[in-house]
Amino acid sequence: MVRLPGEPFTVCIVMLPQVTIVLLCMVRSPKGIIVLLYMVRLLQGTIVLLCIARLPQGNHCTTVHGKFISGNHCTTVHGQVTSGNHCTTVHCQVSSGNHCTTVHGHVTSGNHCTTVHGQVTSGNHCTTVHCHVTSGNHCITVHGQVSAGNHCTTVHGQITSGNHCTSVHGQVTSGNNCTTVPGQNTSGTIVLMCMVGFLREPLY
Repeated sequence: MVRLPGEPFTVCIVMLPQVTIVLLCMVRSPKGIIVLLYMVRLLQGTIVLLCIARLPQGNHCTTVHGKFISGNHCTTVHGQVTSGNHCTTVHCQVSSGNHCTTVHGHVTSGNHCTTVHGQVTSGNHCTTVHCHVTSGNHCITVHGQVSAGNHCTTVHGQITSGNHCTSVHGQVTSGNNCTTVPGQNTSGTIVLMCMVGFLREPLY
């Protein structure tokens, strides 16, 4: 075995009694990439080559004070972030597959979030959420709890599952399709605010 001082590689040569030669070369780069090269020469002249490479985790991080897993591009993270995240200013755990900015709460996998200050579960696309939002939601400017299966915009109150809502400032129960609701609505209600103006003069 030969290892030169200060060099990032090691060479090992083994000669067996049957004239079999085994060559091992291990190369380690400064970025953490490890490459193993095996060459075996048999009696019949057969040569076997094997190459094994181990890549680094691939994180690009700034000001991180928590556990980090591979594939993250993060800035100012003070909590655990799992693999495949692109995060900025995260102070809590964020699981895999997230693209997050300014998150101060637990966010699970598959989220695309901006300015979230509460727990958001998997499969959400959220912007400016300050409370708990469950899975399967597409939300913008939500300041209250929203349960699963909602598509919401500008909600400031609790909304249960199966709702498609816009500009809601009160509690809305399950199974609603609502627009501009100022108060509580029961399940199965469809509320639409409509204003119609008529002309005073005929068109002819």
